Amino acid sequence: MVIKNLNAGIFKIKIEVGNYFELDKSDLFIELREPTTQEALSLSKGSEDATIMFNMMPSLIIEHNFEATLNETTGTTKPMSNKEVWKLCMERSVCATEMVEQWSQNIPLANRKLEK
Repeated sequence: MVIKNLNAGIFKIKIEVGNYFELDKSDLFIELREPTTQEALSLSKGSEDATIMFNMMPSLIIEHNFEATLNETTGTTKPMSNKEVWKLCMERSVCATEMVEQWSQNIPLANRKLEK
């Protein structure tokens, strides 16, 4: 059987964060994926799960709509890197905390732990 979509079945969550940047909440979003098995193992090993999650976030971003201005005069922009986006979020502790909380509470791995 040929797998047509290699990303099929991977859990994703889209979090709207525009309100942390003085915009409408829906104006900015970040979409995160579930952790790989290796990433999940690193979370279960340490007692410092929060620190690990915060450090892991840039690699979990699969899509966002953040752009940086290249030229104020012409209005040209370019998409920001995942690291740049996460750095902006980390400068707003409530934003970063909400993202980690929403992600960690909604990933299937967390739901399985709650069921047990």
